[in-house]
This record gives sequence, C-alpha cells and structure tokens, in this order.
Amino acid sequence: MVRTRSGRASTKQENDETPVKQVSPKKVTIKSPRVNTQKVGWAYGILIDLCFAKPTDKTFSFWSCLQGLIILGIAGYSVFDELHLVYPDFYFYQFILAVHAFDLLTNFCNELVGNGHLNDMILFTETMCNISEIYLFLFMINQASNLWITVVVLASFYILALNLKYKTDDKIWVRVVTYLVLFMCFGLNNEFIMNDIRITAYASFVFASMVFDAFDFPDKFVNLIPMCEGLVIFSRAAAVYMLITSQLIANKDAEFTNFELTIKGFIGM
Repeated sequence: MVRTRSGRASTKQENDETPVKQVSPKKVTIKSPRVNTQKVGWAYGILIDLCFAKPTDKTFSFWSCLQGLIILGIAGYSVFDELHLVYPDFYFYQFILAVHAFDLLTNFCNELVGNGHLNDMILFTETMCNISEIYLFLFMINQASNLWITVVVLASFYILALNLKYKTDDKIWVRVVTYLVLFMCFGLNNEFIMNDIRITAYASFVFASMVFDAFDFPDKFVNLIPMCEGLVIFSRAAAVYMLITSQLIANKDAEFTNFELTIKGFIGM
C-alpha cells in the first residue's frame, strides 16, 4: 500500500478501499484564534539571538563571531601600531587578517540565515585561512620557498576537493585531514614551536579547533545550545592573533605588543 506523507491514499484502488467517514450534521466547528504571523526583522532577530536570558541555537555562535571580530580588530590595530604601513609586511599581515575576517563573516551569515546555503563557501574560506597561516608560519622559519608554497597549495586544494565530495557524510577523518597540512608543518618544526610560547598557543588553538570541528565537541556529548561552530570560530581567531603577534614582537625583541602593554598598564599590572 502506497501512501503519501500525510497518510492520504495515492492510488485509485486505495481510494476505493478507504472507508468514508460519516460526518454528523450536528457537529460544530470551532474556529481557532488568530495567530500573529508577522515576520521579525533580521536586526531584531539578531538582538533576540544575542540575549543571554533566553538563548537560542544561534546565541553562542553569534557571540563567538563578535568576540572573533574583536580579536581580529585588535590584531589589525597591533599590526598598524607596530609597522606603520611598512611595505610589504604591513599589507601581508593585513591581508591574512582580511582572509580570516571574511571567513568569520561567512560563518556569521550562514548562521544568520540558518539554511546552510553558504556551507560550500565556508569550505573555501577555511582552505584560504589554512593556506595563509601556513605561508606565514613558513615565512617565520625562513622556509617560504616556491617549492614549499606550491606543495602546500596543491595539498590544500586536494583536501578541499575531499571535503566537497563528502560534505553530506559524517566522516571524522575528512575533517581531521583538513588540518593535516598545518600539523605536518608543526611536526617538522616542533623545536621552533616549543621555544616560543605564542607559537605554542597558536598550535594549541588549532588543535582545539580540530577537536571541536571533527568530533562535533561538545554538541555530540552535551545536550545544550549548539556550541561547536562558535568554539571553532573563536579558536581560529585567537590562533591567528597569536601567530601574527608572535612575529610582531620578534621584530623588536619584546614580550608584548604596544596594545598589550597599554592594557596591562590600564589594569595595573
């Protein structure tokens, strides 16, 4: 017997078999009260989602996007404050931050609409973020040769093709492979990472981002509001901040950027 989702018969034979219900002439139909179906504007909807008192599925992600933008903004100001439009370092760092800001805003728009129409775009922006971070990391260890950059780009786009192929499948290994090139660079230069606390923090944030992303942590284990996407967004923003500021303070042989020294003085440290 073939039936539609509503349970209505879909063939003539079934229609003949279906008994006809007798409706009592004394049956009174009660009208349901009117429901206000007026749509809420997108700006007001964002304010609702940002409310801590009544969190929605987007609350944590929106706040993570906001915090991520603040972190990227501080990184951009630190680059300007330390380099003062020096070519090409200033433009190179700002380009990396612009790539990460575009990735963050793409995630925000995808969460805002809520229908996943930018899922493919996120895979592309994620790949660009990985390539930009790897290029800066290789530049810091004086290995940014044409050969290494070519290998990194080809490997990153091959991994992007894998993600596009299995985008509808819940395969953990595909998401782990997304961070493979980064971790290969970390493994080949582990001494450099361990000798710099900011680079160590950068690698730790990237590793945490991989755990949140690949294993859908903690949403898969804790039945609360969705937090996985927000944690990935925040971790990647904090990671690129550590990576760029590590190079900024290395240029002047200091422990903190000027902005961080200002904050320390403001809080009395």
